[in-house]
Amino acid sequence: MSARLWCGAGMILCSVWAQAGSGLELGVSHDSLSGAYDDWRGLSLQWDWQTASGHGFALAAARQQRFALIDQELRAAWTRKFDQAELRIEIEHSPQHRILPRLGTHVHASMAAGPGRLLLDGSWREYQTSRTRSFKAGYEQYAGAWYWQGGLQVSDLSGVRGYGWQARADYYYQDNSRIGLQWGQGDEAEQSGVALRRYRVSTLGLQGLHSVNREWSLRWRIERARQGDFYWKNGINLGLRRHF
Repeated sequence: MSARLWCGAGMILCSVWAQAGSGLELGVSHDSLSGAYDDWRGLSLQWDWQTASGHGFALAAARQQRFALIDQELRAAWTRKFDQAELRIEIEHSPQHRILPRLGTHVHASMAAGPGRLLLDGSWREYQTSRTRSFKAGYEQYAGAWYWQGGLQVSDLSGVRGYGWQARADYYYQDNSRIGLQWGQGDEAEQSGVALRRYRVSTLGLQGLHSVNREWSLRWRIERARQGDFYWKNGINLGLRRHF
């Protein structure tokens, strides 16, 4: 199943290779967990492109290994930019869905509001034995070389309501590169086989994007998170992007 998934994703990506304003990104991740838990590993490949009419598209294939279980995932996204607003819809599917959602949708909308933009997010995910829903509302603003964002979240985790918050601050430097800090706290759900775990998560991350030149850029993130009373998680995520 894994070979067919990756081959199919590769064929789809090649079919849009000639699109102008497109990009291809290879991502890898590694998370080290405390206690007796195995490390998590991830691998992803994403292709995205823009059209002259303001539409954006993205296709991705991913592989995740958690708790000695392995899942593959396919994702697709559509973005539409307007004069004062933007709408993005994402769909995800995991054939195995042992640790990833069998099916999920995510809707993101942003619109001009005063000196910044109002952010609205809604998501729905179906696991083996349960479903989760969440809604986020936030605000973002650029001020010179600085960017900041803050928001609140309410979620329904298999019938149990949870709340959370998140804040982020970035500093932009040469060629649209940036470095920033993100921190937050909230309730999350995690699938492990047929069991769905719910816990309180506290996260602190340092992240950035560095433009090497007009064709290449490097995305990175270092994170430390507390997953309730289960474990601490130290993670690193790297993405190498080729611009066309």
